Amino acid sequence: MKKKLKNQSGQAAVEFIIVSVVVFFFLFFYLSLCMAMVLSEYVEYATFMTARTYKSAYTNEASQERWARQVFNSYFYVNGRVGEPKIPETLLSGMDLSFDRGGPRQSSKTAGVRVSYQVPFFYIPPLFLPPPPGGNTAGSNKLTLTTESYLGREPTLEEVKADFGKLVEDKKLDIESNSTLILQMDDNGN
Repeated sequence: MKKKLKNQSGQAAVEFIIVSVVVFFFLFFYLSLCMAMVLSEYVEYATFMTARTYKSAYTNEASQERWARQVFNSYFYVNGRVGEPKIPETLLSGMDLSFDRGGPRQSSKTAGVRVSYQVPFFYIPPLFLPPPPGGNTAGSNKLTLTTESYLGREPTLEEVKADFGKLVEDKKLDIESNSTLILQMDDNGN
């Protein structure tokens, strides 16, 4: 025969608290994971749009990078100017934009954009992650992610002019090298 405990008051409350802690832990983890995925998709889209601009901007490499940077900043900063972020730094930080002529295979017909950034992995300070070396506990729950977008590269106007001038010289054509024909041919690539 079992001996019945005399004082069982509060047992349901204790069980509820224990289960609630576990349920809320998984809820916050799931919400954090969803937020990281949504932010990652947003950055990937901005990277793709930046790569599109980078590939098709006009005059020279410097203007291609300038226009691409402007498009990138328009996704993350109010009025496209660095300073007032559209997304709080607590959600998205450490943005590092770099341009890559040639891509992973170092082809002259490829150009791309690479962006590294950080998103929080868990919004409640995690008790299970050790702090980073050096004793600095800030940022110990951030994921560092990288996204890349490579597209076929279109020649700049300067490259088209140089190629056209070379063609005129090689074929001994009776066309001036500064002709408006260059601008008409620009749309057709090399």
